[in-house]
Amino acid sequence: MQHELHEIPPRLLKDLARAPIIEERRIDGVTDSGFRIKSDKPIREVPSKTQLIVLAYASHGLTDDMVARVMGISLNTVKRHVRIAIALLAAKNKLHAVAISLREGYIY
Repeated sequence: MQHELHEIPPRLLKDLARAPIIEERRIDGVTDSGFRIKSDKPIREVPSKTQLIVLAYASHGLTDDMVARVMGISLNTVKRHVRIAIALLAAKNKLHAVAISLREGYIY
């Protein structure tokens, strides 16, 4: 069974390409910007632009196979990007990573 590719809104692709990626690092409970954080809360790092693009496609209902075809990369590469994004966001699975990314404003 062949899946039909969904059209990705051009605005989403343009905005993702221009979106600034801001990373906060922490050392002993203090972030780069000086904010104190609770040490029992999982630390989330911002995924790379490519990882966020993969999550954005997933948020629009594309499967990993569809994302691979749209982006022109292998299925294993897409899965690797998803795995890394899940780890960076301290998510439980891909759906949770998408939800965190939407909530934090990394994708929309």
